[in-house]
Amino acid sequence: MTENAREILGYCRYALEELRRDPPDQRRWVVRWVAALALLRTVDEAQRTLRVSRSTIYELLREGRLQHVKLGKSTRITDASIRQLVAQLIEQSRANAA
Repeated sequence: MTENAREILGYCRYALEELRRDPPDQRRWVVRWVAALALLRTVDEAQRTLRVSRSTIYELLREGRLQHVKLGKSTRITDASIRQLVAQLIEQSRANAA
C-alpha cells in the first residue's frame, strides 16, 4: 500500500471515530471526511480527468499504474496516482519524440 493510500485511510478512520463519539462532533467529522475525499477520485472522475474509457481505467488499476483504495464497495483512485500517471505519459511522449 502506498503512503498516499495510508494517509487517505487514516483520514477515513479519523472521520469514523468522530461519528462513533457520543455525541458525534459533526464539524470535526466533516473536516476529516473532506480531507480524505480531496485526495480521492471516483472511477468516473478519473475517466473524465484522463479522457479515457471506463474499461481503460480498470485496466490501469489492474496493471497497478493507478493506485486505489476500497471504501465499502466503492473504488476510489488516489489523486496522486493520476498525477503520477500523467507525468509518466508526458515523459514517455518526450522520449518517443527524441
